[in-house]
Amino acid sequence: MKNFVCLIYSALSTLLKIVFLIFLVPTNSVPLHFNISGNTDRYGSKWELMLLGLIPFILCLIYTIVNLVLIHINALEKNKKYLNKIFGSILLFIDVVFWVIFIMVSGYTKLDNNLVFSIINIICGMLFMFLGNLMPKLKTNSIAGFRIKATLNNEYIWRKANRLGGVIFVIIGAVGVILGLTGMAIGSYATYMFFLQIVFILLSEILIALYANSLNKKYPAKDTE
Repeated sequence: MKNFVCLIYSALSTLLKIVFLIFLVPTNSVPLHFNISGNTDRYGSKWELMLLGLIPFILCLIYTIVNLVLIHINALEKNKKYLNKIFGSILLFIDVVFWVIFIMVSGYTKLDNNLVFSIINIICGMLFMFLGNLMPKLKTNSIAGFRIKATLNNEYIWRKANRLGGVIFVIIGAVGVILGLTGMAIGSYATYMFFLQIVFILLSEILIALYANSLNKKYPAKDTE
């Protein structure tokens, strides 16, 4: 039953989105695209929006199938509890973001691009803080964690790199929450703060990769087995 919790949740959320569009969104035309300034530059059918709303369900369906088929692989079995938490948190993040978008474009609240990106920054920050706490607990695997050749071939480097990654993710998450709250407080620049958070994430990946490769030169796999 536990393997299907996410699938059941995403199916119910998808049904609620359909009900929301049918009964609570009176117009068929809704904003679908915005420029960098937050102004609407394309309208379309509300059912185009529903195609985006299906993404969490599709991802969850794929994960459930993969989970049932591949989870008996030893490396995945050892990480099953954490992999489920990681995927579940990412699924929840994506779904909440889509609900925010659904509500904002429905006309029930003022369409505020700054507010949308501020909320996304906050939710994304919370997600990264959660993931950062899980990363050091992961055993070597090919699905979750910081996975490059150096970490996958060396258990010691895997532990060190993912421990550092966990700390960095928690810091990035905290910064994301602060950026989101700042965007709400000042009422502007949230879009730029969102892209700034993406830059931080990319830089953190580069930093961890450099750290792992430097460890690989000092501690080849044969020295730490």
